[in-house]
Amino acid sequence: MKEINSDNNISFKYTGYFIIVVLLFPLVSMLVYSLFNTDWMTKNPILYLLIYILLASLFLTRLFILRGSYKYANDLILAVSAGWIGISYIATGQKLFDEPPSLDLVKEHPFLFYTIAFKFILVTSSLVTKAAITFIEFIRAWRKEEKDFTGISAWFRFKLIFKKPRAIKKT
Repeated sequence: MKEINSDNNISFKYTGYFIIVVLLFPLVSMLVYSLFNTDWMTKNPILYLLIYILLASLFLTRLFILRGSYKYANDLILAVSAGWIGISYIATGQKLFDEPPSLDLVKEHPFLFYTIAFKFILVTSSLVTKAAITFIEFIRAWRKEEKDFTGISAWFRFKLIFKKPRAIKKT
């Protein structure tokens, strides 16, 4: 009998977390909460979207910290959504999917409203996550560079920026 590798189990676990955070969490939470309290959503639409965008971004950033490969999954979401927005704009001439949905749409076409809201939350949370990932990578690279500059003062490094390069003498 073949043994199951624990690394594969961990990989599937994180993939499951990614699917839950990116795809299911915003959609299910919007649907469940709107069933119980539609007044709150109509009175505070910006806060409603902001909460879900920040929660999804926080979870996606946490997944990146645990496993760096989720940066590429986040980039894939951004690339696909940019293509979707571009093609829909070229095909229809209208910006249907890159703006938050209007509240009138909830009463007339609730499924369309939730689809547009889900896509807006997905893209916006991916953008916020991309900014957070870039900041984390900047801090990591900065710390690594600082280790390489041990023994060199900050003033000397500043002077190196403005130092004139030496000419190479031909012999």
